Amino acid sequence: MTNKPVRQRPKGLKDTLTDWNPQLSDTKINPDLENLPTAERVAEVMRQSAAEFDQFGVLREWLKFNLKLFVILAVPTFLLVPIAALMLSLIKTVLEILLTAIAAVVAIAVLYVLCLILIAVVRSTQNPNNKRRN
Repeated sequence: MTNKPVRQRPKGLKDTLTDWNPQLSDTKINPDLENLPTAERVAEVMRQSAAEFDQFGVLREWLKFNLKLFVILAVPTFLLVPIAALMLSLIKTVLEILLTAIAAVVAIAVLYVLCLILIAVVRSTQNPNNKRRN
C-alpha cells in the first residue's frame, strides 16, 4: 500500500491575507568581494544594498502579496471582460433588430387600420340601402 501525498487546497485571498507573515532572509556579502572583478563587485554591493533595504523581508512579502492579488483580480478580469463586452454588443444588436421589426409591424398595423377605415367609409357611401332618417 502506497501513501499518496495529501493535496492541500489552493490558497485563496482570505488565506493569503491571514497567512501573510514576512520572514527575514539571511543575506551575507560575498567574503571574496575585494578579489572580484569590478562589474561583479558593483553587482554584489547593489545586491547587498537591496537586501538591507528589504531589512525584514517586508518589501519582498509585500511585493509577493500584491502580485498574488493582481493575478487573482487580473486573470478573471482579462478573461471575463471581453466575453461580457461581446455579449453586451450581441444583445444590443438583437435589440436593434427587434426594435426595427416592431417598428415595421406597427407601421403595417397602422396602415391596415387606416385601410379598414377607408374601406368602411367607401362602403358606407356606396350602399344604396343606407338612407338617412330625417
